[in-house]
Amino acid sequence: MAAITTLAGFWLWGLIDGKVLATASKRYRPVERQDDDPSFNIDTSDVSVIVPTVDTKASFPTCLQTWVANNPGEIIIIGIEKQRDHIASLVQRAALSPDLATKIKILYAPAASKRDQFRLGIEESTGSIIVNVDDHIIWSDEFLQHTLPCFQDKSVGAVGTPLTIHIPPHRRNSKSITPWETAMMRALWKRNHGLEAVYAAYGWCWVLAGSTVVFRAEILKDPRFLHGLTKDYWLGRYKLDTGDDTFSSRWLQQHDWKIAIQSMPATEVNRTTVKTGSAFFEQAFRWERSTIQSYLRTLRDVSQIWKKPYVARKTIERVCRPLLTGIHIYAWIRSFMTYPTLASLLLLYYGWDSSLSYSAFLGRYPYMRRHLWAAVLIDYFYVIQDVWSWLTLNDTSWRR
Repeated sequence: MAAITTLAGFWLWGLIDGKVLATASKRYRPVERQDDDPSFNIDTSDVSVIVPTVDTKASFPTCLQTWVANNPGEIIIIGIEKQRDHIASLVQRAALSPDLATKIKILYAPAASKRDQFRLGIEESTGSIIVNVDDHIIWSDEFLQHTLPCFQDKSVGAVGTPLTIHIPPHRRNSKSITPWETAMMRALWKRNHGLEAVYAAYGWCWVLAGSTVVFRAEILKDPRFLHGLTKDYWLGRYKLDTGDDTFSSRWLQQHDWKIAIQSMPATEVNRTTVKTGSAFFEQAFRWERSTIQSYLRTLRDVSQIWKKPYVARKTIERVCRPLLTGIHIYAWIRSFMTYPTLASLLLLYYGWDSSLSYSAFLGRYPYMRRHLWAAVLIDYFYVIQDVWSWLTLNDTSWRR
């Protein structure tokens, strides 16, 4: 009886969480532009865009064109010395007009280090707003115009946005789409919905996605922030070269800055590359290791979390997910052995509930129907991902 009761408990737990987030998601509203507000004087020309890059991809010129189209004050590209010629040639391929080309600054670090390169860009920047963007990200032409209004609230220190994959129109068909793209799109689709819901309900964001984050420059230019960014160690022994997004998110929370979520079509940022094969899984494990490290440190270092019971519970739950997953799997096995009818009915319910989610996903991306199996697998990949990430938690390298 204990097994089926445990299974029912997990079902009820998930049902309540799902209802809470679904209700909250309906309440989410992005910040609207208030052009008639005289107290708000931040313009796109006040923005410094920082782009740390290593092994820069062929899509970089296209990405650069979209950033320039937003009319920022400057774009600072930080590469590494041995790739100087490669980066210069990619910038030239963007074919920018002379007046736009003057906005581009290129710096070179002696070696690849995401955090060190980010710091170089911060120190060189002059804008009151800093955007940290990955080198493979495309923006809409109005991205900055629709993210900057969040800073009308003086307590907002950074803005996060939805993340998706750039699929050119000619590839939006079942024959062209790959399983890797389907899996990544599914993961990001779920992330975006959860991001909106938790923010609407509790005003919280655990981790800003490093693909694009918009910051108040005063926060990043604080000498304490810069020191912590590049002198950050896991367990006091392993220098953290990745996870600048988790560090920044925690810093904001510790210093009582709000993280705003601005979700609308104009603020959606698009990845132009999706890793395949073993590289896909290496990236997934790296992301998960960084998440676990950050959640553990959040529980220890961010006192504000305990003022939000739901957020605290979900943080603990996330850290304990491998244990909870093991209990859940064992409960399923024992339930099918002792109460097969009840277990089968519960399994049918889960199947029906999941079908609603997959139907909504395919409604948004019908051309991914052929590889729906990849979306299903990525949904349950955490069973393996969690265990391996915990076993390799001391791996802090930046693999691209």
